[in-house]
Amino acid sequence: MTPEERYDQAHARRYAAQRAVDAASIDGTGATLDQLWELAQATDAEREAWRATLPPVECPCGREVPADGYQDVECGACGRWLTCGGSELAPVDQWGEETGETWSEAVAP
Repeated sequence: MTPEERYDQAHARRYAAQRAVDAASIDGTGATLDQLWELAQATDAEREAWRATLPPVECPCGREVPADGYQDVECGACGRWLTCGGSELAPVDQWGEETGETWSEAVAP
């Protein structure tokens, strides 16, 4: 099965679980613990399947690093940090708390 087929299958499972929870909410019976557990498991499976469809990030050192989709990734060969889009980040010791930067300074225009 290809990563795309695996994602489609996981998405269908999550969609069915979500519809069951929604239906229980609409009819007033409320979702059961089993239904909520299935939705949580299906959501996790869908997320993992989606990540598998992402192309790897090319590090400037030439190594392909698996993309995470949500977080920045570190190259295991050279230690550089990259965004999921492949842009190189500053070294970790120049990030926020390590430099005394506050949250408001990081998002200020």
